[in-house]
Amino acid sequence: FTTLENFGHSLKSQSHLVRPQAVDEIHEAFRLAKKDGLTVTARGAGRSYNDASMNGGGIVLDCSGLNRILDWDPFTGVVRCEPGVTLSQLWQRVLPDGWWPPVVSGTMTTTLGGCLAANIHGKNNFRMGPIGEHVTEFIAILPTGAQVTCTPKKNADLFYSMISGLGMLGIFT
Repeated sequence: FTTLENFGHSLKSQSHLVRPQAVDEIHEAFRLAKKDGLTVTARGAGRSYNDASMNGGGIVLDCSGLNRILDWDPFTGVVRCEPGVTLSQLWQRVLPDGWWPPVVSGTMTTTLGGCLAANIHGKNNFRMGPIGEHVTEFIAILPTGAQVTCTPKKNADLFYSMISGLGMLGIFT
């Protein structure tokens, strides 16, 4: 049980903090929440301006430890990574191959899971759109424990709902 703050340090709340290092630990957090009647909120770098990554009295699932870049293809520009990877980690990995992420926030410490949950946009939004338009596939764990793969064609409703869903429908893995 710990005190968490929002990015602007204007809000504080006491929460049960769970820091998974593996996907199985996300399943365990959902089981614990169900058993104890608690809600679960996802958190990455804690850079949400308001209270999106806070959950007073509930479980805050801090996914910042799930921060590995699993695969990078410099020929296609496709990267596969965990949700706790920061924009800084991403650009440092792809820049040597001549790439730059199509959408970046005002701070490089935001996580990709958080960026997708909020469907962030950058200063180039007029040209590149929000980050969700650059996602081809993701895997998520739903509160039921189901693990699903989503693309614009496979589980499309969930694909488009989770991007911008603020973690309310599941956790990007």
